[in-house]
Amino acid sequence: MAFTIFDTDILINVGRGNTDAINCLQTYSQNSTPAISIVTEMELIVGCRDKTELQTLAKFTNRFQIFKLTERISEKAVELLNQYRLSHGLLIPDALIASTALEADEDFITGNQKDFRFIKRAFVFDLIKHLAKQKAESIKPSAFYRLFLPHQELRI
Repeated sequence: MAFTIFDTDILINVGRGNTDAINCLQTYSQNSTPAISIVTEMELIVGCRDKTELQTLAKFTNRFQIFKLTERISEKAVELLNQYRLSHGLLIPDALIASTALEADEDFITGNQKDFRFIKRAFVFDLIKHLAKQKAESIKPSAFYRLFLPHQELRI
């Protein structure tokens, strides 16, 4: 079965009860195994304020396949940083998360277009055009992007 790798922002929004994030996670989890980078797991741990939140997080992340860092992912992250750090402000966690998705050759879902739109092989869902179209059609907008599509494009 294919994986769908979710960025940290999606999971943070799920934790906050954001309906769009919850629907996004549920929708993509129906046809693929939900996954995260270990970097995402670490970012979520850092955001916990107490042991209760850590325990809740551990139960939540147990639902995901967690991709650990490998030598290839690390090398790809260095390539991305060399290419995009100065020109686009790419940060180490984003480089590692993007490299995980690229090396795994799996779909990647994020709400942070600005952090990833410049990376080659990235299909960026144009949120502004999408929201304008949905507003015109009176359909509830979705605030998420689908990037790194090695598989068949799925319309959101």
